[in-house]
Amino acid sequence: MFRFVCKLKVEISTVQLYFIQKNQSISTSSINKHSFTVSYLVYSCGLSKEIAIAASKKIHLQTSDRADSVLSLFSNHGFTKTHISKLITRRPSLLLSDPEKTLSPKIDFLLSRGISGPELVKMVCRDPSVLGRSVELQLIPSFDYLKSVLHTDKNVAATFKRTTWFVRTNLQQVIEPNIALLRAHGVPESRISTLLMNQPRALLQKAGRFNEILEKIKGLGFDSLSSRFVLMIPVITGMTEITWQEKLAVYSRWGWSEEQIHSAIRKQPLCMITSEKKIMEVMDFLVNTMGLKSSVIANCPSILLLSLEKRIIPRCSVVQVLLSKGLIEKDFSISTLLIPSEERFLKKYVTKYLVEVPQLVEVYHGKIGLQGLAIGLRKSVG
Repeated sequence: MFRFVCKLKVEISTVQLYFIQKNQSISTSSINKHSFTVSYLVYSCGLSKEIAIAASKKIHLQTSDRADSVLSLFSNHGFTKTHISKLITRRPSLLLSDPEKTLSPKIDFLLSRGISGPELVKMVCRDPSVLGRSVELQLIPSFDYLKSVLHTDKNVAATFKRTTWFVRTNLQQVIEPNIALLRAHGVPESRISTLLMNQPRALLQKAGRFNEILEKIKGLGFDSLSSRFVLMIPVITGMTEITWQEKLAVYSRWGWSEEQIHSAIRKQPLCMITSEKKIMEVMDFLVNTMGLKSSVIANCPSILLLSLEKRIIPRCSVVQVLLSKGLIEKDFSISTLLIPSEERFLKKYVTKYLVEVPQLVEVYHGKIGLQGLAIGLRKSVG
């Protein structure tokens, strides 16, 4: 005990010195008032001195008893020192909570609804405010409402792990009107559940705005019964109208008509969240380097989601070698080259021709350039 007291005195003196060095105008009484809190935050919670000093303005610890109990509770539930440091940095007031009456009931409830220990740790560190919500007034109603739509605790837990916004809002006021709109537009219950589980924030829109989004998607020619209809919802909710128009302009720049653009969006909604830079780089390589027609990419917009460096260029390099040696015909779809898995691609275009072209593996991995094989690039592969 004597050694612990001496150690704590040294720690407090160190913090006091830090206060004096940082701000000579701080009074000794002020330093004494905050020094124990700062020392505890630094040495027990792992906060830096700067963060601890800032946090000490929000909480004041007279003893360590309750704070020790809080840290013990977190530790018993799998929170590491790093987790605890992150958690207390974001919400230092947790150290003042009653671990048995305030924190344990919420943790126990979340665990009882199918959220595992590691998932709980991640969730609480991401949003510590969940531990400040009432079990009876917020957590239970939120879980019960979600279960009425998703049907199982497993589905509710999966949704809750993605966002804890559900306990910050009245679900029946915000989400229920939007779910009613989905049903009115003919979206099947299974699709609604999928949207709620995978993209829950897409439903946190005002009903008027949400209805505009659904009408816009229908205007693009989507069938409300299809999975792509609901896939398009978070795409549109995640961007402003200005960004939407700018993205359309990028595709127009490559000669796509309005119908071609709408058709591409229907085939692959995620082509609208691909960055302008990525679109320009892929289109430039395939059109200007490979000699493809722009309309070929419009017919297979999923190509725009692929990595240029890791997938498109290596595969196109291989096919250029094979074309130049007359080993394959040039009248095939670019999608058969770029879309299949790596295993299928290697089997069809690399392994099969290693006897005729032993360097194909090196070409595929970028170790041998096409110039080194004296092969031109502007061969039609469309």
